[in-house]
Amino acid sequence: MAMGDTLMSLPIEFQVAREIGTNLSKTFQQNRDEHAIDRILKESMASNDPSVLQNNIGQILSQVSPERQSAAIQFLQNRYSTIQEQQQKQQQDTREKEAGLVPGINPAAQAAIYKEGQKGQRLAQYGLGGQPGQAPGQVPQGTQQPGVPQPTQSPFKNLSEDQLVVASGAPDKEISEPAKQELKRRQEEIKSRGKSFEADRTFHSKTSEPSVAAANEILKKAPIRKGLINQQRRDIASGNTEGILPFLAEKTGVELWRNPESARFKTASKQRFIENLSSIGGGARPNMFIEQQLVGAQAALGRDAESNQTVLDMEEFIDDLESQRARYIREAANEDREKLGYVRNDVEERADEKMEKYAEQRQDEMAYDIRKRREQNLSDEQLTREIVGKHVVTGTPLTVRAARILMIKNNYDEKKAQAEAVKLGFKIPTESTYQRG
Repeated sequence: MAMGDTLMSLPIEFQVAREIGTNLSKTFQQNRDEHAIDRILKESMASNDPSVLQNNIGQILSQVSPERQSAAIQFLQNRYSTIQEQQQKQQQDTREKEAGLVPGINPAAQAAIYKEGQKGQRLAQYGLGGQPGQAPGQVPQGTQQPGVPQPTQSPFKNLSEDQLVVASGAPDKEISEPAKQELKRRQEEIKSRGKSFEADRTFHSKTSEPSVAAANEILKKAPIRKGLINQQRRDIASGNTEGILPFLAEKTGVELWRNPESARFKTASKQRFIENLSSIGGGARPNMFIEQQLVGAQAALGRDAESNQTVLDMEEFIDDLESQRARYIREAANEDREKLGYVRNDVEERADEKMEKYAEQRQDEMAYDIRKRREQNLSDEQLTREIVGKHVVTGTPLTVRAARILMIKNNYDEKKAQAEAVKLGFKIPTESTYQRG
């Protein structure tokens, strides 16, 4: 841009500068002239371009007569220094504001304000501070609801152990003291829980430990009992039945097993079976079919293979119930130790609650095995006569073979066959029992 164009585009302030020479003798008409010159200098300095500043100063001085040049230069230097100081102060004030300080006060007060601000930030990290006079955890004014109790819980209750340790070493008592108090409260709470734990463990263990020990002993001997019964079954299958009576007498502790023909034996054996079911738990009770099989097997015990197997079925049934109950006790004990550190004294009651379903299913399976073995000794004609002649004891399991005969009799109408089976006294086994084969 040509020099002439630059002069033509100067702001009106430069027009005023033409009169500076005359105005200097009249103190430059300060209100107007100083303001105009200040604006020119400020705009020039704001550009951060030295050439702009020099050009503008030169333009101002070119309007001053030679005899006034010295006074004009001195005036410009003074105004330039003043503006520079003002800008530096504005920059310093801006930095202080951004740092959270109050601009323009003495250094000692500034340091105190800064220190207080830093403290406020530390307090805010722990949910402290807020409005003047506001206690830690208090709801700020204007947010309280009438009639609603305001929370007063210390924010330190929500801190972890490590955070409390750090807070207890803070330079501010508003932080360190509550942190120390919370640490102490937690330590006392741990001690209290420890005492309560020991008392609870002692109380419960008096009852639970013998129960768990007995259960473990049953499970320890279970494989041996199962093996002995399996050996007796193999002996019976081979025709050797001499050892079953001593085996049962020794296993059960009932000497009457050695003389199964006595009247007392029949009563004692049945009573033992029922008492075992009751002591084991689970709600299982022998139905008419099982009672008949038990009594009938006793009469021929030692002479008839089927009777021998039936008695072993019942003994094995009792053993299985004892073992399963022991497993439930052990499971409950392990759960208690994991959750509580000791075994509750109701461990047997909880095991018994689980036994009902197992006992019913296991008795269903035992009855089916006994009936199936009985039918193996009957021809199709004999079995049909027994069914049609209504010689079935109530509660007799309906085997697959018997169901097939009823299906044929009812022209393969499944609903009619099932209805007749129930009417004859048959008990329909569970699906899982059938699946065993």
